[in-house]
Amino acid sequence: MTRTTTATATSRARDEPSRHPELGALILEHFGTVQEAWRGVVERGIARGEVDPTCAPVAVVDMLASQLVLAPLMLYRPPEEAEIEALVHLVLRATRPARDE
Repeated sequence: MTRTTTATATSRARDEPSRHPELGALILEHFGTVQEAWRGVVERGIARGEVDPTCAPVAVVDMLASQLVLAPLMLYRPPEEAEIEALVHLVLRATRPARDE
């Protein structure tokens, strides 16, 4: 895929919900609920001391979701298992609370 094709596909994916409000509402209805549930997981992790309390739940969810959306949208394929494992490893390292030693 060329850079121009990728830019066009990305632009269309970004712009379609604004041209078709019903599509935008449907996307927000679906993904808003999913993101809210994921933020809840992060918030519970913070409450249990499993996630660094300085991590913003929305940022953690965005970091996870970006790769899961990027591959299908930009590369026209699902994320590969190795990519998902690398993402999980990155998120766990990035959100691990500091331990007093």
